[in-house]
Amino acid sequence: MLFTELARALAQALDAWAATVGRVTDEEKRPSRVGLVAELERDRRDLERLGRTRKRIDEPLLTYWLKGRDQLHAGRKRNRLPSAEDSTAIARVLAAKQQHSARRLPEIATEIADLARRLRNEGGTGWRDEVLASLTREDDADVAAGDGAPPSEDGVPQVAPLPAAGDPLDTPVTTEATSRPQDGGRPRHGQRSRLVVLVPAVAAVILATVGITTAVVTGAAFTAPDDDDERTATRSAQATATRFESTGAPQVPGIEKGTLGEDSRCSAPHPGPDVVTWRVCTRVQEDRVSFALKITNPGPATAMLKIRLEYARATAFHPCPKAAGARLLKIPASQTVVTDPGECAVPREKTPFAYQGIGWVLAQDAEAGSYEPSPTAHVHPDRVIWKPDLV
Repeated sequence: MLFTELARALAQALDAWAATVGRVTDEEKRPSRVGLVAELERDRRDLERLGRTRKRIDEPLLTYWLKGRDQLHAGRKRNRLPSAEDSTAIARVLAAKQQHSARRLPEIATEIADLARRLRNEGGTGWRDEVLASLTREDDADVAAGDGAPPSEDGVPQVAPLPAAGDPLDTPVTTEATSRPQDGGRPRHGQRSRLVVLVPAVAAVILATVGITTAVVTGAAFTAPDDDDERTATRSAQATATRFESTGAPQVPGIEKGTLGEDSRCSAPHPGPDVVTWRVCTRVQEDRVSFALKITNPGPATAMLKIRLEYARATAFHPCPKAAGARLLKIPASQTVVTDPGECAVPREKTPFAYQGIGWVLAQDAEAGSYEPSPTAHVHPDRVIWKPDLV
């Protein structure tokens, strides 16, 4: 049913918004919500001096938004959902030190607004009650089925087991959690909470409504922690242990199989910068899951690029264990470079998870760009299901 799918997508988007802001404000040694609100108020006054206005974001409203899907709960004050305007303001404050979070917030807010509009069209004035009822029915079904999400290595609840072979695999999966409403209230005792963070190619009902493009925004000096990947963004270092191949044949469009070895897949080639094309790759082995970039330079001159590789597990983005952050990489003329999968490898878990490589390949002096994913590897203890895959 369309309404049910939209309701699930909205809950996931609200959780994603809360997780993106929460990771900056809610952990030990991170700035408080009070500090963020103070910077937001200064930002609002600065806009007023320029003859522009935006709605105020106070601490109770921010706390409300940080409840994620729980803000839909019946009986609670029904504040507005975080808008693109609200999220752009927060992004301006976060941009100096938390560019990754800043880039994602407006994207998620756009999804929230579009989903809310579609739900209002489907459900009328009582759409919020209908959304909550739909989510509660899902949670009751999960409990009846004994569904529970095992904790990750850091104790944070993670994704529930993936669907069995033949079941739909295009649904988003989960990561760091706020509570999920059940029985119209808090989670049942012993029931693990779940949270979804959006990632490319995992939720067609969401991604059909908005393009995902990263954008750097400038703004106030909120004292958020430095991101290791941003600190290293201008480090000029040749990627180590790369594999070089001749580009005697042109790149073949579509998904590529076997580039990193048995049971590996690479995305279709992405264009640019200039004549360069590149793919994002994932490989599943008995004991590990690894990720790499495959970059082809068919031109007559060496290309100097800025590259960055991460991986998504259960849709949460993680830096590569041995190659965090952005760096510069030379691609000789008429050569293909495959970065070392050993630099971006993680142990294969006994619990089913979905994995993707997440890559950026930019011009040397670029300050912003779009990320692209590899095909998704749904990794079960006894099998791997790729989505999408070759026929």
